[in-house]
Amino acid sequence: MNSPEQRYYQYIQDNNLYKKSRLKNLKYYLSDILFKNIDLKDKTVLDIGAGNGVYSFYALIKGAKKLVCIEPEFEGSRSNYISSLKKFRKFINREDDVIISTDTFQNFKSEMKFDVVLMHYSVNHIDEENCIVLESSKKSQEIYHNYFQKIYNSMTNNGDLIITDTSKYNFFNFFGITNPFVPTIEWQKHQSPYVWSRYLEKVKFSTKKIQWTAPMKLKKFHFLLNNVVFLYFTTSLFRLHMKK
Repeated sequence: MNSPEQRYYQYIQDNNLYKKSRLKNLKYYLSDILFKNIDLKDKTVLDIGAGNGVYSFYALIKGAKKLVCIEPEFEGSRSNYISSLKKFRKFINREDDVIISTDTFQNFKSEMKFDVVLMHYSVNHIDEENCIVLESSKKSQEIYHNYFQKIYNSMTNNGDLIITDTSKYNFFNFFGITNPFVPTIEWQKHQSPYVWSRYLEKVKFSTKKIQWTAPMKLKKFHFLLNNVVFLYFTTSLFRLHMKK
């Protein structure tokens, strides 16, 4: 009989929840990058911008006891993320343990305390308008300060905050030309991990680690390529780990 983890990966494949070309690297990404050194056993997890659930549902497979997924699905949306989350939840038989919220993060309210908070490519999407001018606008800094304070207050002591995104500081963006590795990135809507770290520290988070992450297809060379110089000339992807 397949293990819960094997069934999890098979479900993702059968339901086309992840690009087939990247599926072979998903296990490595989840265990060795995204949740590396994160204890998920019996933890309560908040996923801000859950999408179809691929990333945070892995926490359940690894022993998390509760998961809250925030995924606003606006009227007219074709993402079908909510139905996908509900279907995934039913498949793994955790309907009592997974709460799905269609609120925006700004409107989300809960009395729960979270051990792990995941923001997988969502920190800038909370408020793109203010993210763009974050470094030049005190008002935007205050707004994001309040967002981060809300996250901090929702977490247990010694909790883990995981943020992944792409830094706006990139060779191709500097020269105003299309990046051949990630041609659809709107660089002005992003910030560097050092910027996020600095503002998170203002609400008393501590920076555990900033990790630069080369493309998964190059994972055999990550020991050489996971550095700021290589990523500056390619994708500028990073993982930021903060502690409460």
